[in-house]
Amino acid sequence: DENADAQTQAELWQFIEDKFSRSFIIPPDRDAFRNRGETFWDVLTRAAEQEDAARWLKRFVLRQQPKRAIDFADQLDMKIKQELTGFAKISWQHTLSWGERSCWREYARTFIGESLHAIPLLEKTAAVLIRLSHPQGIDEREESGFVGHPAETRLYRIIGVTYNSLGYARVQSGQFDQAVQDYAAALRYLRQAHFEAQTAITGNNLARALSELGHTTRAVRVCLDALDIRERMGAEFPIAYSHTTLALIYNNGLRPEDVWPEAALAVAYFRRLQNARGLGLSLLQFGESLRRLSTSGKTLADNPLELQDAAEQILQEGLGIFTDPNNLASHETIRRIEAHIELGCLFRDRARPKLTPDFARRERRNR
Repeated sequence: DENADAQTQAELWQFIEDKFSRSFIIPPDRDAFRNRGETFWDVLTRAAEQEDAARWLKRFVLRQQPKRAIDFADQLDMKIKQELTGFAKISWQHTLSWGERSCWREYARTFIGESLHAIPLLEKTAAVLIRLSHPQGIDEREESGFVGHPAETRLYRIIGVTYNSLGYARVQSGQFDQAVQDYAAALRYLRQAHFEAQTAITGNNLARALSELGHTTRAVRVCLDALDIRERMGAEFPIAYSHTTLALIYNNGLRPEDVWPEAALAVAYFRRLQNARGLGLSLLQFGESLRRLSTSGKTLADNPLELQDAAEQILQEGLGIFTDPNNLASHETIRRIEAHIELGCLFRDRARPKLTPDFARRERRNR
């Protein structure tokens, strides 16, 4: 919800800059900033500036502008290195601030086919952030541990998001076993930080990875748990993605009769929300389910050719979303590969003798 996000950001700055609001606050007195000659408001302002930078990174990623996010992160790091001095530079390069920017930059890389490059950097980011969560902190950087610190919960959230990004990068690289471990680690930190929205995202991602490993029953249970959180929050985009994931799980489990209701519901959500990427993903699952139903004896067995025609139309629409250069989702090369593979499977099934028009007509006459 970008509007709510922008409103929160505006309210934060209004609070920080409004001298009348400040008059109602008794700021804490900490040796750390007093020894630097700073006030509580100096520290809070710098923290808000750093949070702004991370917030814009997230926006670019969630707007499906991964290259813009990467460029922004790289330019920001260069300015910090070249233009800042003294404690301001130390603060912007602090592990907490750097780690959050690194997490989102590397997550953006997974959307432009650079998952293998992102994995080692995300591993490094997670490892150094975890050190910051221990009482001893990071000695060589002279950074104290965040145990009992006001930003401890924020640190846990960043660690959780970093592990989620790492799991996602591994899934894109086919490393499903390791992805399950990363998602499990993410959930531990996210639950500790009471970060429900991200907990649901990670649970949904974990369900997908479990499905790829053949654990259909467990994957459905995990996905439904995530869907329950999202329905309680009333967030329609995430609800639609959960139904898409359920469709994918059922497709992987060769249960096409369970796929199409989930996929059709997701398609309806995404069409109404005008979300092209989500629509494309749900269309691919929908088309695959109809293609499988056309050769299944479980349901709708009298109309294999009609099902295949519908599947082709749906898959071609999905492919069009991921090939249209004017569409922000077109950078996801792996989706085009998935669509072409599924269309190939459809044409293979259609070429089988028992599904030719002559065969279908003979079958109807015999009945």
